[in-house]
Amino acid sequence: MQWNSGVLQLTRPCRSSWLRRATLAVVAAAAGWLVVAGSAATVAAADGPALTYRLFVPGVAADSPPPPPAGAVVTQHVSQAVDGSLIVSGEVRNGTVQAVSNVVVSAKANSTTRTTTALANQVAPGGVALFMVALPGITDANTPVVTAIVSYSPVAGAAATGLEVTLSGLSPLQVTVTDPQTGKTTISDSPTVLVMTGSLTNTSAQPVDEITVVLGFYDDAGNVRLVATTSTVSVLFRDPGDRTLGAGKSGTFEVPFSRAAYLGISGTLRPVAYAIAKPLSGP
Repeated sequence: MQWNSGVLQLTRPCRSSWLRRATLAVVAAAAGWLVVAGSAATVAAADGPALTYRLFVPGVAADSPPPPPAGAVVTQHVSQAVDGSLIVSGEVRNGTVQAVSNVVVSAKANSTTRTTTALANQVAPGGVALFMVALPGITDANTPVVTAIVSYSPVAGAAATGLEVTLSGLSPLQVTVTDPQTGKTTISDSPTVLVMTGSLTNTSAQPVDEITVVLGFYDDAGNVRLVATTSTVSVLFRDPGDRTLGAGKSGTFEVPFSRAAYLGISGTLRPVAYAIAKPLSGP
């Protein structure tokens, strides 16, 4: 399976000027229709030699985890932060020799356990998918959390690739307000929501449906610090409500996420985009 990859470095030297001083470059990360693969930089980091490090960032495990066992589906690069409740984010890595689907992940802190499904229809052999799970009622970012793979389903065969994602920029969400008395419309920046914009192209010879773009922000240590998704792809001349993307067609998207959660992460963040979709048998 082939994919393109790149790196978009976002450094926030101070909260008041981070948007003006952020350096934005084009990121391209392709994923299969059903098999989702991470960027080359992310996979290389996962497959390289195990490095020992110690972090002093609240909400991140103090010591590096051991390398995942061969032939296993495991969680890795897990971090946690409080955004209303305790949010646990990370990767699922498929260490088996065949694709897997319906990967269910659990996160447990104190007496609270929640499960979620990895954000991918299928995960290719050696590939990764992102997950995010909220643990309600926990407001201490340093609460010990244990993550585990609950279940998954092996998938026979391999899926073709055909989706290319390009990230283009980070900006505040544009909010449009119309005064009911005067009819005047104003557009302003949202104080609470940011968006990552980008484009998606179907490079295959087959239309796809049920498209979801998954965005993950990685820190300097390779941990997943923030995960966001969108299922809205805007395509010119497409009927409202139509979620298909024809062969050779392109669309644009905006992935919204919490401004407070983003600004609460220190250091440099590297966004990586993944695309999920289902193939259609029709023309």
